[in-house]
Amino acid sequence: MLGACVVLLGAYYPPGLSDGTGNPSGALVAGIYPGGDEGQCCWLADRATFKIAPPAEAAVAVLTIFIPDYAYRGTLQSLAVRVGDAPVATACCYGPGIHQFPVPIPSHAPGRVLTVSATARVSFVPHAIQKEIGPSTDTRRLSVLLRGVEFRAADGETIQATPRLALWDKIGKFVCVALAIGVFFLTRKRPVWGLAALILIEPLGHDYPVWHTTIAPFKTALIAVLAGLAFHPAWRTLLRDRRALILLASILSVAVATVLSMAHATYHEPVVRETLKALEYALTFAVAYVALRAEPEESFVRSAFAWTTGIVCVMALAQEMIGAPEGTFVAGHALPRIAGPLEGPNQLAAWIGIVAPVSLAFFAQLRAIGGLSLLTGLLTLSRGGTIGLIAAAAAVFARSVRAGWIVALGVVGAVAILALRFGFHATPGEVDRYNGGLGTRADLWRAAFEMFRAHPLTGVGAGNYELLLGQYDLLGIRTHANSWYFQSMAEGGVVMLLAIAFVVAATILGFARARTGFGLAAFAASVGLCLHQAVDDLVFYPKVGAMWWLLLGVAAASMAAATTREDPVAEDPS
Repeated sequence: MLGACVVLLGAYYPPGLSDGTGNPSGALVAGIYPGGDEGQCCWLADRATFKIAPPAEAAVAVLTIFIPDYAYRGTLQSLAVRVGDAPVATACCYGPGIHQFPVPIPSHAPGRVLTVSATARVSFVPHAIQKEIGPSTDTRRLSVLLRGVEFRAADGETIQATPRLALWDKIGKFVCVALAIGVFFLTRKRPVWGLAALILIEPLGHDYPVWHTTIAPFKTALIAVLAGLAFHPAWRTLLRDRRALILLASILSVAVATVLSMAHATYHEPVVRETLKALEYALTFAVAYVALRAEPEESFVRSAFAWTTGIVCVMALAQEMIGAPEGTFVAGHALPRIAGPLEGPNQLAAWIGIVAPVSLAFFAQLRAIGGLSLLTGLLTLSRGGTIGLIAAAAAVFARSVRAGWIVALGVVGAVAILALRFGFHATPGEVDRYNGGLGTRADLWRAAFEMFRAHPLTGVGAGNYELLLGQYDLLGIRTHANSWYFQSMAEGGVVMLLAIAFVVAATILGFARARTGFGLAAFAASVGLCLHQAVDDLVFYPKVGAMWWLLLGVAAASMAAATTREDPVAEDPS
């Protein structure tokens, strides 16, 4: 999703608009109004014209629009959009929420400015609906809010719109390499320092394209810690720890199921990407475990979790004042949905649901961070995230095998009920803005079940779900299934579902009798995340998945160290 609107002299403009000089105000021709704040950026009239300066290789302009509740007049919105002399593209049919749709761009020379014209089917006059939005003298005829324009090549790859952003990519790659070098020497000096650095770096930075993959600060730091721990005798403790091996086997089973999903995959590259992601999580777990077993100084790790939680919360809460990447309307009022350095509000809510239990488990030392994280999680306005956060907090006080089984069965029951209600008896067109407007969960889950029926054993291929939605009457929608379980069912079939069940059982039951603070935090975080993922696919996003497996690795090492302290003869890493 696009970031915050461009701010110029107190006015907000949609990113991606340009008159060729880098001045967004010069890109407004007619029927488009800059916003006085983030929530009001930027209204289109029933007919609007503006300018863009796409990169030479851009083949598609992707428009992001937002339709508030009060702008929905009972008729689904559609827009006829034309870029330059390209054919008119019609985007239909949209209810309240955030939507993205592609518009073809004609062949153009580098630096050429193209004119975009948009005509909306449905419009309204604010003055005429004062009962819904409050007193207004605004007599403009408005249609939708344009949040931004981004550009993509013919193969769907997002293209940086300006050389400035390309320069930042180069700087970012240099920073990744520099961080890796620093983390390597930290790890060589003291393994727990490398682990602490990994935790601090995890939520920060962006992915930068390199060949057919990406690099990020966390990825390079992870490789650096692995290199720093090479040949350390603590690796042998991993091979003797039954709990750790079960957890490692669970995520490796996901990697195996992902590879097997290649059998019926239409697109093979996404399968490779998702396989590497699962292996990254496995490596994250192993590195975190070995680093803490090599030097069991938990105070450093606890401080690292506290610092990274505090940094992310401050970055997110600042968006309440400087502008958030997403918003929602309640009773006609625009409310920001903060995301901080995460990909979106739902992702931030899930991330908070992982780290907040650490603060709750060590409440005596981290009570301020605990309160800050709970506040931040609630302000994401993520309903699934709020439920997951509440469940995680409750799980801190319910740690037993019986509680673990109850929670695990509760997750299965919730998924089954949701499947029966939405997945198999969907009502097309149900309005559900909780998914950001990119299709309703009813339609997305119905499509997932139909994909599962087509290939029930190994699915349609990991990463293929979003690319196949057009074949299931969901034209113009490209997103995940908004459920970890439905996504797994569609893309990996029964084999992937069994692997996911293994992960859920291992991560919850494995820490149900935790006797350490980190073990308790891992139990609570797993409960909350597995519940939240009934209505979202969060481990699809590496910042969420990596932090989960970092915590699981730390927790497993913490519990193994506690066992060693009780019985020093039980394990000896030397």
